[in-house]
Amino acid sequence: MESRRLWAVRGGGALVALLLQIAVAPFISLGLTTPNFLVAWCVATAMADPSDPPYLTAFLLGIAFDITGGGPVGAMAFCLLVVTFAVTRVYMVVSNDTVFMTVAFAALAVFATELLYGIIVAAVVPDISVGGALLYRSLPNSLYNFVVALLLYPVAAFLHHRLVAQSAGMPVL
Repeated sequence: MESRRLWAVRGGGALVALLLQIAVAPFISLGLTTPNFLVAWCVATAMADPSDPPYLTAFLLGIAFDITGGGPVGAMAFCLLVVTFAVTRVYMVVSNDTVFMTVAFAALAVFATELLYGIIVAAVVPDISVGGALLYRSLPNSLYNFVVALLLYPVAAFLHHRLVAQSAGMPVL
């Protein structure tokens, strides 16, 4: 029963993130920098529940981003899978439930995702240099996605903790 609820929460959040990415993100761009709600949702859910990583959600959102975004198909899916795996493993070991660790992990996870995606795009697309991809795409998008991930993390953590409390039979306030 808990597994169905967990998948419903993750799937519902992923669907909302996908709709925000398609309908809202192009309109809140700052120059060439566009927020990536999909990366933010994957990072937030990976940190909210590191014991049960959202690999399927990360893969499906990455494929959806690649299909709708026009980049190399499979690149964002690969990046999200790698970062989700790394974040969940390291976060379980190092996290001490402080705000600093959450902020640091969110920043590193988003930057690693954008950095890896920028390197893959620069390697696949011949017109883009590695320096240009990192300087003009990865760094600005990392900052924007970091802010979005910090806004989405409390939502993901609240939904996860509420789900855990309901499955344990404890009253939820």
